[in-house]
Amino acid sequence: MKKETVSRQLREGMRGVRVSPQLRGQVLSAARGRSPRMSRGLSAVLAAVLLLAALSAVALAAGRAGMLDFIGRFQGVEIPPDAADYIVSDTASLRVGGATACVRELYYDGRTVRLTIDVTPDTADMLLLGPDCRMDDAWSFLTQDAQDARTVQEVYAERGYASAWRVNVSTQEEAQGTAGGWLDYALGEDGTLTLCKQQLFEDDRPLTAAVDPSAAPATEGGLEGVHVSGEPVLFSDCGVRVDRLLIEEKPQELYATIEYTVVDPALFAQQEDGLWFEFIDPASTADTPSEQRLTEGMTATGEVVPLDGDAGTATRYVQRQTLGKSELRGCYTLRAFNCWSKERFETHELTLCPAAQDDPADGSGA
Repeated sequence: MKKETVSRQLREGMRGVRVSPQLRGQVLSAARGRSPRMSRGLSAVLAAVLLLAALSAVALAAGRAGMLDFIGRFQGVEIPPDAADYIVSDTASLRVGGATACVRELYYDGRTVRLTIDVTPDTADMLLLGPDCRMDDAWSFLTQDAQDARTVQEVYAERGYASAWRVNVSTQEEAQGTAGGWLDYALGEDGTLTLCKQQLFEDDRPLTAAVDPSAAPATEGGLEGVHVSGEPVLFSDCGVRVDRLLIEEKPQELYATIEYTVVDPALFAQQEDGLWFEFIDPASTADTPSEQRLTEGMTATGEVVPLDGDAGTATRYVQRQTLGKSELRGCYTLRAFNCWSKERFETHELTLCPAAQDDPADGSGA
């Protein structure tokens, strides 16, 4: 769905973007300065109601960084050529303390929200810091300029700043729990702190209901853009059976869900909660196993969650991650490995077909 389609609904829904007193209090408590010259924390907390819609060493480009600049720092992540078409610009602005926060970019696909927020201080002698930035950190940690080895404290004194404030951003949705995310930031030459926030949610809020009723129509009893594997596949070397692989097409990436069951508790226990499934390119000629993988999606995160108990005692698990948008295919090659020891196990192919209307797409399948 292109930004022209969602812009009207997003702008209407962004009326729900507000400063949350509860979140403001949490961030203020956590952001107390460690230096006697630090003022109390400034919380630029945005509670985005979503009823609308390994870092590399490369520094961010000069100028004010955008969402795709921040994501481009992750290694092995695919940014599709049309990624910018799904980013809506200049959606909200609000006053927070002695600064103005502007939501310059917003992306939402039903499960993941990404925000690029510029926080500009009212006065030039007010220094804005990221939520985990300390006065004894390198200035380059704050500015993403690898050439500057001075500390934040040194620059603070040299430039005659009168105060320093930590800024944080949090996302919250009233009906959905969160499932991880990340925050990155960079201080610009003009004193504006740009933050890029990504938040994943546990449940998918379909774009059909959230943004555009005609965006993802079901056809012939199937689900548009949702693909599921057929028969379960046994990975005997590590004691599990993959029950289902689910691939969901989103505007900027593919969401991959692997559901599996422990069939040999003794073998599975040997993995010490380190079992992970790699998506392998069968045509790869790389010698290093990690280089044989398909490209990751822009979310650049993954998780394994037990479905029927705690880790170590559960018998059913789900692995979630994203793949590059170009990695859509009818058959996927999965290889099991131990993320602690790096030991690789057997490899199997799983063939996919369009998902039926009654196939759950939330990782809770049988």
